[in-house]
This record gives sequence, C-alpha cells and structure tokens, in this order.
Amino acid sequence: MPVRPGEFIATLGFISGDYIAIELASIRLGAVSVPLQTSATPSNLRPVVAETGPRVLAVSVENLGAAAEIDVGGETVRKLVVCDYVPGAGAAARRSPPSSPARGPAAPVPPSPRCSPPTCGSGPGRERARLLGDAKERRGGLIPGTGASRPGSRGFPGPPRRGLMDIWETMDRERVDEFIAGQLDAWEVPGCAIAAVRGGEGELAGGWGYRDAEAGLPVTPDTLFSVASLTKAFTASVIGALADDGLLEWDRPVRDYAPDVRLHDPVVTERLTITDLLAHRSGLPRHDLAWIGHPDRSRADLVRRLRFLPLSRDLRQAFQYCNFGYLAAGHVADVVSGGSWEELARDRLLGPLGMTRSNLSVGELVADPDHATGYLRLRGEVRPVPPRPRPAMAPGGGINSCAADMARWLLAQLGDGTEVLSPATRKRQHAPHMVMGARKGLRAYSRSAYGLGWSIGRYRDRPALMHSGSIDGFKAHCVLLPDDGAGAVVLTNGSSRLMPLTVACRVLDELLGAERLDLFSVLKPRADAARTGARQARAARRVVAGAVPPRPLAEYAGVYEHPGYGTLTVTLDGDVLKPAFGTMRLSLSHRHYETFDLRWHERDDPPALYPLTFVSDPDGDITALDARFEASVGPLRFARIPEVPGPGVLERLCGTYAMGPATVTIALRAGRRLTLSAGRGPALDLEPVRGLRFRVKDRPGTAEFDLDDRGGVARLVVQPTGIFYPKPAEAQ
Repeated sequence: MPVRPGEFIATLGFISGDYIAIELASIRLGAVSVPLQTSATPSNLRPVVAETGPRVLAVSVENLGAAAEIDVGGETVRKLVVCDYVPGAGAAARRSPPSSPARGPAAPVPPSPRCSPPTCGSGPGRERARLLGDAKERRGGLIPGTGASRPGSRGFPGPPRRGLMDIWETMDRERVDEFIAGQLDAWEVPGCAIAAVRGGEGELAGGWGYRDAEAGLPVTPDTLFSVASLTKAFTASVIGALADDGLLEWDRPVRDYAPDVRLHDPVVTERLTITDLLAHRSGLPRHDLAWIGHPDRSRADLVRRLRFLPLSRDLRQAFQYCNFGYLAAGHVADVVSGGSWEELARDRLLGPLGMTRSNLSVGELVADPDHATGYLRLRGEVRPVPPRPRPAMAPGGGINSCAADMARWLLAQLGDGTEVLSPATRKRQHAPHMVMGARKGLRAYSRSAYGLGWSIGRYRDRPALMHSGSIDGFKAHCVLLPDDGAGAVVLTNGSSRLMPLTVACRVLDELLGAERLDLFSVLKPRADAARTGARQARAARRVVAGAVPPRPLAEYAGVYEHPGYGTLTVTLDGDVLKPAFGTMRLSLSHRHYETFDLRWHERDDPPALYPLTFVSDPDGDITALDARFEASVGPLRFARIPEVPGPGVLERLCGTYAMGPATVTIALRAGRRLTLSAGRGPALDLEPVRGLRFRVKDRPGTAEFDLDDRGGVARLVVQPTGIFYPKPAEAQ
C-alpha cells in the first residue's frame, strides 16, 4: 500500500507537565476518514490504551504541531490536528506521564476463560444457552467471559471523551486544600482520594495525604483503595445487565435460577427474589462473622450455609443491611451466566467504562505498586492493617479502585450517554424498594429508602443517592445528585466512617456553588462521644463479683460447631483458654460463672466483644456454647463435637455385661461405633459424650464405663436401667 500524508482527528484531554493527553477518534487519509481500529506505536507518540476504539496518546508539548509519522496498516500519517481543546491543568492533570516508571501504559482488560452456558436454573440448559446467544448478539458481538469481540463489532466503548477538568478553576484551591488537610488530621486518616463530576464531565480526580504513612508515599489520582460496599451498586448493575439480556427477572423467585439459595424459613425461600436480596429486605440480618474469618470458603459453600442462619424478620418486613444478600446475588449471577460475577463485572462494567486501574481481589490490590495501605485505631494508636482476602464476598465489597476510575463510574450512574448501563437498570437501581430508618440530626443530609446498591434521600433539599463502604482499614462514601448531574466520591485509608461523608458534602457544595455546610461540627463531636460512650459502657458492664468458673478450665476445652458459622475451637494453654475461629485474632477472658468474653482484636477502640456461655447437660457435661454473634437473633448454639475414643479403647469395652439374670451386649459396628443390645431387641447406637460416657441414640438414657486400676472395665452404668458388671469370658 502506498504511503501518503494524512491527519489525526483527535480530542485534547489534559496537560500534565510536558505531556498532553490526546483521544484519537479517527485518522483522515486524503479525503477519507477512517476510524482508528489498528494499533499504532510511533517512536515519538506513546500509546496509553491499546484496545480497539479511540486511542489515548501522550505527546510532548514542545513537539505539538511538529511533523509526526505513524504507520497505520501501511499508511503513514504525517500531521497531527488537535480539536476540542479543554483548558485547565489541575489535580486530575497532575498524574505521572504515561512513560513514568511508577505506572506503565495501561493495558486492556485481560481476557478471562470462556465459560459454557449453564445447565441449571429455571429452565433447560438448551433454552438458557439460546438466551446467552441472543444476549451476545444484542451487545454487538461482545462475548461474555472473554473480553473479546467478533470481527467487525464495536467492542468496548472507550472512556469518556473529555479528560478530567479542573475543579480549582471555580473554587479557592488553597482554602479547600487546607480544609481536606484539616479533616485528615482531625479524623486521624492518613490519606484520601476524591473524584467529582458535573454536567457529564469529570471535574476532579485528586489525592491528598499518604497512601503509606510510614514510607511517606503520597496518594495520587491512580492510587488504589478498597471501595468496600460501594461495590454493591456495581453488583446491582451486573444483575441489571443479565436482566437486560433476558437471563433473569428481577421479581421472579431466586429458586428458579439457583435452587441451592435457601434461607432458614422455607416459606421465605419460596418467595425470595433477587430484588429482595439487593434491597436488604430478605429478613436475614448481617451474620457477618459467618464469612469474615473464613477466606477459604467458596461462594457456593457460604450460600449452602445460609439455610442455617436464623432470620430476624419476615420477608419484606424491615430493612436489614446484609452482605449475604449480595453474596447470594453474585452466586445467582455465577449460575445464570455460566461464568462468574468477577467475569461479568470486568466484561460488562470495568472494561467498557475504561476503569483499567480497578480490580477485584486483595491479591491484585497489594500487587499494584500504587495501592493504599489500610489503617485502623488499635490499642490507642493508628496502625497499618493487612487487607483480608474475601473472594467469596466480592459481590458485596470486593472492588478496588482509584479516583480517576471512580469518576467514570459516577458519570455512568448519572447517565452520561454510555451504553454500559441501560436506562431501565439505572431507573430500577435508583428507585426506592425498601423504607429504611432516617438519619437523625442531619437536616441537610437525610435518607429514607434503599434502592439497589444505593440509599435514597436528600441533600440540601435535592434528591440524592448515597452509599458508604467500610472494610479492613478503608472507608468510602459516595453521593450523587441526579437532578444536578453532579456527584462525588471520597476514598480513605483510615478508620473514620464519617470523614468521607464530611468531605464528600463539602466537594458537592463547591460543585453547586452553594454556601458551605459545616457538617464537621456536627459529626466529629458525635463520633468522639460514641467512642467515649462505648468505652464507658464497657467499663460499667455488670460482672458478678467472685463468680469464678464452676469447673476446671480444661473441661471447657473442645471443638464447638454451628452449621452456618463453622467451628469454634477452645484450647487450654497453661492457665489460659485460647479460642480459634477462622483467621480472626481473638482472645477469651472469664466474666462470671460459665460466661466468658470473646474479644476480636482487629476491631479495636474498644475491641468488639461477644459473650460466650457454656451449656451443660443434667449430668454436668458441657455439651454446647451459646455465642451472641448476631444481636438481632439472640444466642447461636454451637454444639460440642464429642471426643471419640480410639478404636483400641472401643474394642476393650466390647463384651457382655450382667445385672443378675439380665444382660446387655456391647459390640463394635464398622470398627468405629459402639452398639448396645439387650435380649432380642435391636442394637442401639451409642453416641460419644465425653470420655467413656455415651448417649443412647433415640433413647432417654446414657451408658458410662468405669475402669479399674488395670484399665479394664469395672462396671457399666446404664441410665436409668441399672449397673451391669462384666460377665466372665467362660460364662459368655
């Protein structure tokens, strides 16, 4: 193909130092305008985005207008024409140039393994496969689970056409910088990232403070934070995409798609819909300890345990925030798509929106060189804490993102014209589905209902959508004002949940050009009083003086199990009982009688505390413990797993025992279970209780073996029948 002159038709985004960002829409070759579809890597222009569609290039400012040569499929383009110049060089522009060693060129979303259509759900696998195929066609060739497009399809739409504008053009930067620095100091938060949008454009993406306080590393617009429960709106959007594709219906029972999603009440299970799960109205309370300490549990395993978690309300009776609802919704997405929630989130949201920095796991977060360290107040000091892996709960809080990417998400939720979210999905997400308690004491900022991944309320008498997020040293808050086309999100790496709200509202005031509201003077005293009050209440808790444990500590040691929560193990180390429950850092101290305090040290100032009360049977053996892990449902019963004697011990217990003319026979079944038979009656299974005490299965009685000094059986006490003695071998 002959080489001939041409022009780039491009959009100028932002200026950063000596670099300028360009979004290339097409190439003009002679009289023909050709969409830019093939990769171009010139020596003097550095691509940042390499997937098909618009290219973002960085060009040295001093070379702007100079001759440039790019080979595009054999064609050479010698001239660069820049259109739609947007002035401004602010926080969003102060990111590292694309050639910065800290961050190389952004890569396209990596392809994920192709998945076959599911065969389970409401209908035959053939019908579901047809629906999947139809959905692919409607999306212009995008294939779920691959991140790829068929030849000739439009593929992922590019990121928003305009670069992030500079909010400092309309506000006093020094004043706001001073405000944010003061908030970081007052709330003891190391750093924060802020994104703001208005009128369909990015207004601000910046960082303040430190992503790593010990190393003195600053927060940038690209610094990754956990957005925690802000993920919930993403999950609702994923479900909306599946509904748009005809793969599920919002108000159809979940059992039609995923029969393994069963709640404690079968009547609730029959009526439960995906909307109930996403609107926190399933009747299921939080039960967070059932998943927090168990990163090894799969999403399917946690779904299976839902049927053992007691409900606190009837279906649609009350708003009860519950992360498990979003885990179950993610599981439904896994089933109906034949892939995974993670694939759907990447292929349907993050990739199309150009959120190339965002990821979905703790491993990806910590592997990124520009990620924030989470901090919590522990034992009176702000300390770094490692992030907790939570792969199963990712649909409820697994996304990690940055200010620059979150600006794109705000624009999509406000309806910026992209095709990523359908108008129907956005409308359903933002509509009220469940009444919730109003926030007290904040007239300017109130909430009244919950949508799907969003709380619904008002800010300064304007309709508002809002949500907060909190996990492992990260706090976030997001507010959208749909009527104004404005929104702000604040990501922090500290333990204060009210600081992001305070800053987000201040940014909104600047966007609106409104009088600044002083939320800090209301929220900070409230937070301080709550912390002090919790300490004082803990110190004033009722403890019965002199009520020591009624038995040796060794008798409390054992393994206790709840079918929904798993196993809680108590061991004796010297004169201290030590608990173990998943990966949580715990300690156990005596309160009074048979009640102990379980302290969770990763939730400090003051540490989270859960009372445990050991339960014994009429014979005085500890058979269970009651744990108050979920206040709204009362104590949860963890049954003690019996200590089964070894096979050699069981064999020595076998034989015939006599009480006068009456006899009973003890035998070993399958080499591991004792049985008791009397006369011609059926053999009854003996279930171990403790030591050599056994419970007669399905009978109100026990059988206990007493040993003599030589280790032989001296007698067998059968309650309530009598005392039997070993029958001599010759008599047997």
